[in-house]
Amino acid sequence: MSDIRSSSQPSHIALVVHPVQSRPPSMTAGRVTPRVVVDFETRCSRYFQMAKEKISEEQKVNHILGSFEDHHVADWASTQTAVLTAMKFTDFMKNLQGTLAAAQLGTIDPLEDTEEPPQPG
Repeated sequence: MSDIRSSSQPSHIALVVHPVQSRPPSMTAGRVTPRVVVDFETRCSRYFQMAKEKISEEQKVNHILGSFEDHHVADWASTQTAVLTAMKFTDFMKNLQGTLAAAQLGTIDPLEDTEEPPQPG
């Protein structure tokens, strides 16, 4: 597994791009600040409101999991799809922010499992 430390984080800040409000926003590669996470959440909420067909609470996370251009975040979302899509959107956003913060501090590998590993015994 790769070890993501703050010194290896990109020097540029990620951006949230959302040119068509009826389609999901995307988050570019780069350093994800708390402000970027809030912007992403706001734009996702706008997308949920503007989508041509109503998106149920159970489907919201599934609709935005492909929104990440950073390969570490995209890999995390891909490997954790079953766990993440079972979450409500607000819980997903808390999990995303916590995972990104820990990864940028170098305290976890963003590709680690979201769930607690089983205890031997």
